[in-house]
Amino acid sequence: MTPELLPQTPCTSVLRRICPSVGPVCRTNWPAGHIERNRRIYDYEFVYFSSGRGRILTEGKNCFCGPGDAVLIPPGIAHCTISDTRTERWCIHFDWYSDCKAHYSKPSIFVYVDEREEFDESQRALPPPEELEIPDLLQRHFSLQEQSTLQPLLQEYFLLSPDGLREEFHRQGVLLSILGYLLDANSSPVRKPEKLNTRFFEAKSRVDMQFANSAFSVSSLARELHLSPNHLTKLFRSKMGLSVHHYLMMRRISSARHLLADTTRSIGEIAECCGFENPNYFARYFRKITGMTPTEFRRENHP
Repeated sequence: MTPELLPQTPCTSVLRRICPSVGPVCRTNWPAGHIERNRRIYDYEFVYFSSGRGRILTEGKNCFCGPGDAVLIPPGIAHCTISDTRTERWCIHFDWYSDCKAHYSKPSIFVYVDEREEFDESQRALPPPEELEIPDLLQRHFSLQEQSTLQPLLQEYFLLSPDGLREEFHRQGVLLSILGYLLDANSSPVRKPEKLNTRFFEAKSRVDMQFANSAFSVSSLARELHLSPNHLTKLFRSKMGLSVHHYLMMRRISSARHLLADTTRSIGEIAECCGFENPNYFARYFRKITGMTPTEFRRENHP
């Protein structure tokens, strides 16, 4: 008896061609005001907000996200996340055809823009099949009913350990289920990301790259961008809720925290490395922001 062939559909064709491989996963709990450094990824990143509110900014678009929102970030675009309130995010990196070379050859799946590391185009993942009709930056809001199904899938995916072939198959199946919810045309409507002022993103990128230079200032940044300092400050306040000077100092203090915890450099050397010309001013400002002197912070955080 000849077996009856199943009817072929566009979905069948797509599933025969894709074979996602799993990249890094992370679950973040960020406080209000946390600002991610601009970066470019080599694969695709599924970002799901389970609580809180924040924004994913790219060079040309702005995704406002709250509980139940998910964004699919493609490789190559510079982006960052800002937490407007305390947020919890679930992040899954993957590719569509198991073709992302960076999964196997790179120590990290992303490149920070401010470190000026060259983004290697040959290492990036290929785009998904055209039949999926995925926009450059896909954002979808899931209803409460959809969230009640999606969140257990995310929890299962994060707990699975690929110890063998059976576990690998199961994990890939869970990933396909998650992506199925994201791409379901009958699900909640796709949100259209808002246009972002590209001047702001350029300004933030320059602060991230030049904050360690003590000669770098709001006025010098404004001159570089051919903007007035007042307009530049208004631009930052409208997009980030803080002035460009405040963000500059936050980047310097954040870098100082890292150096105090992970190096044995002197306080004076760290002050200079983070853009402070005067070590005493650095110590006073560090205490104002953290509630501790640099020495006290190092004592509590240096291994």
